[in-house]
Amino acid sequence: MKATKLVLVLIIIMFIGCQSKPKKEIVKTPPETIGLNFINDYISNIGNLGMVEFIEENPSTTMKFKKTLKKMVDDAEKEAPGYGLGFDPVLDAQDYPDKGFNLQSIDTIAGYMRVVGRDWESFVVTIKLIKENNKWMIDGCGMVNIPIDKQSSRD
Repeated sequence: MKATKLVLVLIIIMFIGCQSKPKKEIVKTPPETIGLNFINDYISNIGNLGMVEFIEENPSTTMKFKKTLKKMVDDAEKEAPGYGLGFDPVLDAQDYPDKGFNLQSIDTIAGYMRVVGRDWESFVVTIKLIKENNKWMIDGCGMVNIPIDKQSSRD
């Protein structure tokens, strides 16, 4: 009887042990990497993919960012058909550093980072970061979803 119980307990333990799934390794990408990858990919894609299309297709951008930018562009096109905004709201400028950006500063508590042009050190862009589903996402950039007091100045 004891041997039967022991065998039964061992079978149950083996069954439970086989049911456990290996834990997935969670790779956490630092927010500064998310922000730099986003802005440098954006610069690389200028001329290939439209501004709105790039943001909509980018997996690092939030739905809020996508909707705000699309509305901003659509509203400007209605007001000035054929002209639209006349500048890039993601960069908050008409021109941009051709060689991309480096990190200037980051405040993960407030959720903002500032990047500076590699070949244009006075060109600074603010990026808004939020954690969504335990993952850092881009929630704004340039003047899109960035409060006026957080936007980079354009003197």
